[in-house]
Amino acid sequence: MNTSERKISFLTADGITIHGVLHLPDGAGSGNRVSAALLLHGAGHDCEAFASFVYPGMAQLLASQGVAALRIDWRGRGLSIGDREFHSFSDEQRSSISLDVRGALEFLSAQPEIDADRLAIFAEEISAEWAAAGSEGDPRVRAIALLSGRLSKEAQASLGKRKDAPVLCVVSKEDRRGFADMSAVFAASNHPESDFKLYEDMGRGTTMFTLWRYKYPDQKGVDFLSKMQGVDTEKIGLRPRDPGDEKPIENVICDWIGVRLRSLGRLREVTLETEDGWEIFGNLLTPDEAGDGKRVPGVVLLHSGWSDRHIFHRIERLFVKSGIAVLNIDWRGRGKSRGKGNFFTLPREERDRGHLDVKAAIEMLASQPEVDSSRMAVLGAYLGAKLAVGAALGDKRIRALVMLSGFIPSGAERESILNAHWPMLLIGSRGFAPVTNAMADLYEMTRDRGSELLVYDGGALGYQLFDYDEGLEQRIVNWVDQHTGESATGQSAEESDGES
Repeated sequence: MNTSERKISFLTADGITIHGVLHLPDGAGSGNRVSAALLLHGAGHDCEAFASFVYPGMAQLLASQGVAALRIDWRGRGLSIGDREFHSFSDEQRSSISLDVRGALEFLSAQPEIDADRLAIFAEEISAEWAAAGSEGDPRVRAIALLSGRLSKEAQASLGKRKDAPVLCVVSKEDRRGFADMSAVFAASNHPESDFKLYEDMGRGTTMFTLWRYKYPDQKGVDFLSKMQGVDTEKIGLRPRDPGDEKPIENVICDWIGVRLRSLGRLREVTLETEDGWEIFGNLLTPDEAGDGKRVPGVVLLHSGWSDRHIFHRIERLFVKSGIAVLNIDWRGRGKSRGKGNFFTLPREERDRGHLDVKAAIEMLASQPEVDSSRMAVLGAYLGAKLAVGAALGDKRIRALVMLSGFIPSGAERESILNAHWPMLLIGSRGFAPVTNAMADLYEMTRDRGSELLVYDGGALGYQLFDYDEGLEQRIVNWVDQHTGESATGQSAEESDGES
């Protein structure tokens, strides 16, 4: 993959100018936003440690996998030395390097080529401390890799309690301080994708990259020294050695970061036009493994009346991670789709045509080459549930429908729902009794086709239920996956397209 790089700089919250280099994979742009990793060097290095001229450096390795990489000189090192060099910093000044990390994450998030919701951090040695402090509480950071990390007890605890970001800990056995700290972080992390890589006689920090290649020299490297440099490689015991299944350490780290970020899917903002002339904006997310002949199910997400598509920022990623493509839209008059006005000031007849936005979204999602149009679902919250029903009725491509809080259907709507073919996951709360009772009625009438009902205590509505039950979003994803899986339909895409 071709890559490009450009020099950058940004100001931190306390006014320090930080310099760095941004590496972008080929094709990255506002229409194809990519994930990104921030690379933090140790005390004795600067950002050049990640851009080797002999072997591909970490920045190039990540970019070759489609992940942008930002390598920075944090304050006191490299081009960011300013008035004082790092080794003369006080403890307070050193702690401020966490602001460089936060500034770098903000810089990355502001770039049009970057998907701000898919960021990772790599840190070596002492910079692990600032990686932990600078990313604490930041949901954009989805993976953290540490090499020979040195961390305080507070930083270890901060990383260990993160539920949203797995941690990779890489260390060599003889590095006792790093081994102790990396072991503590790994032991504290409850994330199922956290990992620990232990080496022996490899030193610490990016020195481990060099020592690995001396331990497993390839023929090209040996020939360069012997034929081009005149080195008696036999005399110094340097001969090609097959590493077997072992990979260079930097490749192991970059592969781990790449896999974590790719599992979150590819995101691009799209626009679609309804049959009555509305321009609708949305997020289109597709699983990274989709394409090249493999097609996946799809789900359209519809927010509630007072919100917008961003209430689904977490569940859209969970769908993609489960191998389901997502189109999450701002329907007419809400969010970014306000070209003809605010929803609540529109004429009633204009609002009543909102289901046309959903129909257009279903058509767009079904037309994606990565999507199996015979395995589609729709999720709607409150008023969004009403729009979902209006669009899904009669569409044989729809295999499942989720109502979050739902609505009170009219008599005609109730009859149409009872005669529909799709199962429903109906989710409500007892404090919203009339609507929840209406959902319970629909459940009783459709349970034989696989419908399910979840009722919570309290009065939370719509996306508020995600805070009430942290496992609800994953439960919804699992239910949709169950009803749109390959075993859930006996029809081909072509057959069901003909029925719609």
